[in-house]
Amino acid sequence: MRKLLLAVAFAPLIAFAAIEDWNYTPYVSYNTYKPSPFAIIRQGGNFRLLQTLWEKPQSLKNLEKSGFDFSDVDTVLLLNQGMIYPSDGKYRSAVPFIDSVAIADIREKARFLAQNIVEDTRPEMNSFMATLDAAGVCESAFPLVHSLVFDGITWDHLDVSHESATICQTDSMSWNGLFYFFRPEAPDIYGTNGISLGDKGFLKFSWGDSSNAYLCTAFIKTNIRRALINYLNGEELTPEMVRDCEEYGVIDENGKLRLPVLDGTDAISLSADLWAKAVASSFMRHFNVGDIAAAVGLSPENEAALKVILYHEVLFEVDRILDEQGHVKLPEILKVAAPEDKKATATVAYIKL
Repeated sequence: MRKLLLAVAFAPLIAFAAIEDWNYTPYVSYNTYKPSPFAIIRQGGNFRLLQTLWEKPQSLKNLEKSGFDFSDVDTVLLLNQGMIYPSDGKYRSAVPFIDSVAIADIREKARFLAQNIVEDTRPEMNSFMATLDAAGVCESAFPLVHSLVFDGITWDHLDVSHESATICQTDSMSWNGLFYFFRPEAPDIYGTNGISLGDKGFLKFSWGDSSNAYLCTAFIKTNIRRALINYLNGEELTPEMVRDCEEYGVIDENGKLRLPVLDGTDAISLSADLWAKAVASSFMRHFNVGDIAAAVGLSPENEAALKVILYHEVLFEVDRILDEQGHVKLPEILKVAAPEDKKATATVAYIKL
């Protein structure tokens, strides 16, 4: 039985543009043994149909009359995957397209929220920074603030999940969450990647647009991941593992691990949770679901999806504010394609058990 969440109210008008002209954010979980949402969207003319229906919900018959070419569009797949859905005799796109006018409005609101969040949560921030100092991990401040607090625990306290952010759900979907396109790209975007360390936990690292390829290579294609698995299992490191870990600063000259290791009950994790709760509380006090819904073109009923879109922009603003105020400096390694000193690589990562 199909379950539909009616979503789009009045979408802003946009001129058609190729997929290469748009940036996108995936807040998704999906079955890795099936095509990703992005792969489905890129298939044939699916992207153009999604964008067209976002701009103007209409019947497929009207689209055909207007000259839309369905020869390379898989409408059955898009329906089954919840990317288009019928409502009031029309088909709508469940993949938002946020144009330059709308994204400018959203970013203005995000700046206001970010400023308030920093001011509202200053006591929790000061306490967290003192905890990092006491633990001797201040050189890892950025990933612990950006990726652990703001891009990690805060999502849980915002009551947002992949399931709740899904605009339209069907029983045959292989993914959950929100996938949306926007332009232009925000300057200085930073995010978080996670790499499984077997059954022991995850390596988490922050990335920037310029540095993502380098960092993925450093942590995945070298011996570092295997070395960290051995370390967590209490096993010896091979000479090759030691070489790479030393080169990228993961261990020091004495063989000591330089990455913070968090198990959820340590002082850093507990302090991070207190700050994240305060961040989420501040966000919700200043979050006007109607304003954001009007800017994006979604119904206020899709509150979780609207939180995802707005909070991603808040993240970028918080990074900038904390850097400008000198609380948490943006690591130079995140701003370059390859660092001069590879040992700085370890300063943007931590282990979460």
